[in-house]
Amino acid sequence: MRKIYTAICLLSSLCLGGVAAAAAEKPVEIEYSFDDDADFPGGADLPAGWAQQGAAGFVRSDGTSHGATTHSGDKLIITKGDARFDEVLYTPMLNLVAGKPCTLEFYYLAPGGAVAAVYNVHLLVRAGTGQSEAEQTITIKETPTVATSSWTKHSYTFTPEADGEYCFSLALKPYAPSFTTNCGYAAFDSFIISGTVNEGGASITQDFENDADYPGVATLPTGWLSTGKKPYARLTPADLNISAAAPSGKYVVGAIGPSCDGSSPLITPLFDVKAGEAA
Repeated sequence: MRKIYTAICLLSSLCLGGVAAAAAEKPVEIEYSFDDDADFPGGADLPAGWAQQGAAGFVRSDGTSHGATTHSGDKLIITKGDARFDEVLYTPMLNLVAGKPCTLEFYYLAPGGAVAAVYNVHLLVRAGTGQSEAEQTITIKETPTVATSSWTKHSYTFTPEADGEYCFSLALKPYAPSFTTNCGYAAFDSFIISGTVNEGGASITQDFENDADYPGVATLPTGWLSTGKKPYARLTPADLNISAAAPSGKYVVGAIGPSCDGSSPLITPLFDVKAGEAA
């Protein structure tokens, strides 16, 4: 959101309210089939960018050691043995846009143990701002406590409330706390993640209100600069003899000088911009 305070020459004054630079938005759809060796550097258990936790965890496999077949292609992601119920699989981090839904689709196979009605593995699906359980604060769905004897498609969506980095997690769960052994394997294949991402870096906002941005006797936030005979400084509208209130908060950045002739520029902090991308 762009927020510019009215630029005026009132008693040779010029002022500026909060400003923001927004990153470009781009819809994406990312597929993971787990078949390309190049996605598993050094023979890693998971593709680059994915993460997991658990004493045994997950591994890339063709499934034959478990008696499983893939949903598509030659490889899948599967528990290294029977589920231990400390396993959590994390998708890669994506820089998502607030208010735009992000969807996770995949196929799941977990046929259960000898008595599959109670010895089975279901899923707790969550999202969050990092690849750890503590950061997975958005519960999306806990699936039914039943065995999944054939490849079954799952689809889950959440909408982030703020711009930022997010991922999904899939935690293995038992039928009940007393049914945690001999529950068989759990396998995943054919993932698709779709949503809207921020490109070109995160949004940068400055509303000139935070005292911590003004170290010592600074009159502009860290990284900002103004030169000339009458440089800009953080002031109140009253300091500038302006009757209107600031657009938000208490302060604006303004200059009082003999004229508004551009001889005292206000310079924003430096930032990196890739060729061909809007800033």
